[in-house]
Amino acid sequence: MALVDKIIWQLERHLKDPLTTQQLADLCAISPYHMNRAFRAGTGLAPMGYLRRRRLSIAALALAHGKDDILSVALDAQYASHEAFTRAFTTMFGCPPRDLRRTNIIATLPLQDPIPMQTNDFLDLATPNIEERPALRVAGLSISCSKDNNADITPLWVRFNERFFEDGLDQSAAYGVSYNVTEEGTFDYMAAAQLSGDTAPKDMDVVDIPAGRYAVFEHSGHVSDMPKMFHTIWNKSIPEQGLTPRCAPEYECYDKRFDPQSGRGTFTVAIPVD
Repeated sequence: MALVDKIIWQLERHLKDPLTTQQLADLCAISPYHMNRAFRAGTGLAPMGYLRRRRLSIAALALAHGKDDILSVALDAQYASHEAFTRAFTTMFGCPPRDLRRTNIIATLPLQDPIPMQTNDFLDLATPNIEERPALRVAGLSISCSKDNNADITPLWVRFNERFFEDGLDQSAAYGVSYNVTEEGTFDYMAAAQLSGDTAPKDMDVVDIPAGRYAVFEHSGHVSDMPKMFHTIWNKSIPEQGLTPRCAPEYECYDKRFDPQSGRGTFTVAIPVD
């Protein structure tokens, strides 16, 4: 069973039970960091965010069918009070639960259906190299991302490529760095190059990538394979290799083997591991 399928299975089993991030990770026999990255790579959602959306969707169906009073529905959805449930419900659906109870109209609501299991659309990746890598200081342009704004990464690279040859940057390779990853599935992403001196170009951010042990995955193809590559890494390769990811920036590397104009070539992804 793919790891994302295992997480979905556990989440669906505990829709009406108390469940923390750590408890879910323990049930899946992985670290919370690995769990969150794997699930986000496979679904675009954070595990606990998916769980909240599923619980609220089930609550909406219950209210629309007039089965229970609002407090009972809130308690089933693991909300301790009517007020907390109402806030979460209104944020997700744009209307308070009492309005849905009155109208019984659910056709326009953004309900979260169960994510289908058997997510086995993997790339054919070679066994990663395990490498001790030195610290790396990179500078570039960054954005905050989530499942809703990953599309901004491509325009970010367009803007960065226009500045790639500015003084202070090492032009031998470009780096895509994911960092500040949260349990909610948000993260910062930087299109960057290694600093060649002490000063970054104007208006560029700087990120320090620590020295350490990394699992380095290589792939030859089009850069559009990147989402599937991350899905394969987190849901197949890392579990099969028995690797334990650690919480640190992970990064893509695009060197002279990669053509940024066509988006084709060989690129690598380095995942920090213990």
